[in-house]
Amino acid sequence: MSMADPQSDSADRHVIKMYDVNATDGKNCLYTITEHQEEIRALEFSPEGDMFMSCSEDGVLNVWHTEVSCRIRGTQ
Repeated sequence: MSMADPQSDSADRHVIKMYDVNATDGKNCLYTITEHQEEIRALEFSPEGDMFMSCSEDGVLNVWHTEVSCRIRGTQ
């Protein structure tokens, strides 16, 4: 199981980090996504959990494959 975390530090609010929620220390970062240029405004998982969507302040919308951090679709 994974959890995405848009970064809280203002300099990194365009970054998404995916964590393994089953890790015993809770700090197992699986991967980092730095594709967005502007602050991320929304992040939502699909009901199955196999994909998630991220949308940034500049209107860029990306759909990602959860397991491998591969962008499936992107729009502007």
